[in-house]
Amino acid sequence: MRPQAPPQRGFEPWAWVAFALALATLILFVYLGSRPGGEGPIRAYRTGSLALGLTAALVLAGALFWCALKRPFLQRKRTVALACLGAVVWIHSFPYPYPSSHHGRPSAVAFRLPFRGAWQVLWGGEARTQNALVLQPDRRYGFEFIREDPDPILLAPAAGKIVLAREDAGPMGPFLCLRVAPEQFLVCSNLEPGSLLVGAGQKVEVGDELARIGPAPEPWLKGQRRLGVHLQDVAEPGRGEGIPMRFHRYRAGGREVDSGVPVGGLVDGGPGGQVVEDPAW
Repeated sequence: MRPQAPPQRGFEPWAWVAFALALATLILFVYLGSRPGGEGPIRAYRTGSLALGLTAALVLAGALFWCALKRPFLQRKRTVALACLGAVVWIHSFPYPYPSSHHGRPSAVAFRLPFRGAWQVLWGGEARTQNALVLQPDRRYGFEFIREDPDPILLAPAAGKIVLAREDAGPMGPFLCLRVAPEQFLVCSNLEPGSLLVGAGQKVEVGDELARIGPAPEPWLKGQRRLGVHLQDVAEPGRGEGIPMRFHRYRAGGREVDSGVPVGGLVDGGPGGQVVEDPAW
């Protein structure tokens, strides 16, 4: 005969853990929602939600086992605690875009598309349904473009100074980091190894050739070239927060766009990636 739980006079120990996890979740979202900037919210975003979700799932499994041993299974106070655990697990099971402190304040730099010809927008925009990069704090407002091109050249999207030029093959591939304004650094990634034409400390102008764009590493993009571009507030990729950016004077969907955020489809920056005075190009 299964042991019966005594009449409840208070919450069981595991229930207090459930309430603590629910409170921690609320504090995390209030903290991130305040968009304080800096390394604190980046660490909280990357590890906090995962840790709370996994902990809540483990506690929920243990709580269900406890309730099964000490019947009646469902009691009023148990139901409240189990509901808290279920809510915490459900909330942390859905990815949400990183709440950058720069949200709603795009860079004043007028960026040009960094390539010749028409390229497909693989990722772009500020919504998770349009851009998988929104889950990465530094690439929150970044873009990825793809195209079948045997020898595509990366063109400088803005004037500035090269602060980092690395050939090492990390997750982003070889990359260049260009300082375009105070505390604004443009990172161009997935470049072809050995193709960098500029080095750290060199100044560049809009449209200067910087490197060759590398092949996409994903098997499902075989034969395609892929370029990553994003703006952040520190020089080192993988750190800092993303900054919204706008491209200027490009063509998308068969029409000219004076300033905008490419979201999907083909985009073309005009001949040679340079500013074109004739709007009929």
